[in-house]
Amino acid sequence: MSFNKIKKIYILAPSKTYTGGPEALHQLAFTIKNKTKYKNVSMYYLPHSTSSSIHLNFKKYKLPVAKKIKDSADNLLISGELYVDIKFLQNYKKIKKAIWWLSFDNYLLSLFKSKNNIITQKIIKIPFKIINLFNFCTNYFYGNYIFFDYLKDIYLKNRFFNNLSFENISYHFTQSSYAKKILEDNKYKTFNISDYLNNDFFKNKYNKSIKENIVTYNKTKSTNFMKLILKENTSIKFVPLINLSKKEMIDILKKSKIYLDFGTHPGKDRIPREAAILGNCVLVNKKGSAKNKYDVTIPSEFKFNERYQDIKKINYKINKIFLNYESEYKKFSSYISKIKKEEKIFVNQVKSFFTSVI
Repeated sequence: MSFNKIKKIYILAPSKTYTGGPEALHQLAFTIKNKTKYKNVSMYYLPHSTSSSIHLNFKKYKLPVAKKIKDSADNLLISGELYVDIKFLQNYKKIKKAIWWLSFDNYLLSLFKSKNNIITQKIIKIPFKIINLFNFCTNYFYGNYIFFDYLKDIYLKNRFFNNLSFENISYHFTQSSYAKKILEDNKYKTFNISDYLNNDFFKNKYNKSIKENIVTYNKTKSTNFMKLILKENTSIKFVPLINLSKKEMIDILKKSKIYLDFGTHPGKDRIPREAAILGNCVLVNKKGSAKNKYDVTIPSEFKFNERYQDIKKINYKINKIFLNYESEYKKFSSYISKIKKEEKIFVNQVKSFFTSVI
């Protein structure tokens, strides 16, 4: 199988959607088209692919939109990791196929919702709800077992439910070491293709003179443990990052000193990187991609377990950052340096893959 025979590349993306995943898919298409010998690259939007399907923020990439996909062995079709997208790939029998794992946990969640009706979902969730209630009643003394932990136990450790079987997929690209390890543990060969931040975050240099004692957090993706942190820190100003435009996101991150991410980290998330670039010390839990030392490469003193015993450690670190902001922020210098190199690394990864016979 040789890429010298590839005539056309299609990349799937959701119609009129502006989030990190779709932006990465457009960046991939743009990079292939402009940095490799494969110039015939098109976006294909789901559920409907027309010129009006592209989000306004992605028009800058100037990518053609395919109205249909030609099912030929000379073509390549790339999708993200959601189950509905992977299932869509199976509509085509001849075309070469690749999955770009921008996260791993989101695949499991989309699989769970797609494979089970509402009643079945509720039945499957019963053991999890019992465990979750116990953890809540004990103030997370033994830790926080989140739904993604439960899904991984079901789909990765249970032979009856195991669904890591991908037919007729030629290539698996991984955005994070987290996804790479899971796939390779399940005998799939992977190729590293990461991502990079939108340049708008680099244009806005942080200014320490406007920094305030503010902690921002991602309310939508936070685990229940975040509620306990808020409850135990009523004197601290917490600002949820929710329903914000890009400009509003940048404006608040330029003012805050801390970004607290006690979320699920299904892949190498963008907001911790965006926050660090804009002058925030980043505090995370040890879930998903944040648990390893490769995806969220911040010092270990800024990573915490989700246990009640760790609340005091979190409180201490927050107050220490407020009192010694400059010295604490300097500890993120290597993390920030790595973030600034990500676009170059991404381009090299794409060029390497699409110029090799693999």
